[in-house]
Amino acid sequence: MGSTQTKINYIPKKRFVLLDKDLEDTNSVFTGYKPSTAAKKVATRGHKLIRLRQKGTKRVHIYRGKYKFQKKTKSHPKWLKDEIKIGQVTKIQMIFLDEYRKTIKKATRSGKNY
Repeated sequence: MGSTQTKINYIPKKRFVLLDKDLEDTNSVFTGYKPSTAAKKVATRGHKLIRLRQKGTKRVHIYRGKYKFQKKTKSHPKWLKDEIKIGQVTKIQMIFLDEYRKTIKKATRSGKNY
């Protein structure tokens, strides 16, 4: 008689690099199963326009972010402050890095600010 082994579907976390306004990589790397998870972490730090490039790809996820303060509940650990920052994001679009650079160049020529 053989034992049955269950396979666990392991989904690794993805890594996302924060891009600066010149679309260059920064030293900031955020992880999450979804890009929105990483974007919420960035929004908590105060960024309003969030551009994340997924490591290993040329995908750029663009979000608009903000944060709000929320009161600590009884389920939170005692060592946390009384008010906690909670990041909120709205996805604008996902575009490939090369296309995004072309869009930015056209926009700067026409006077638009991205």
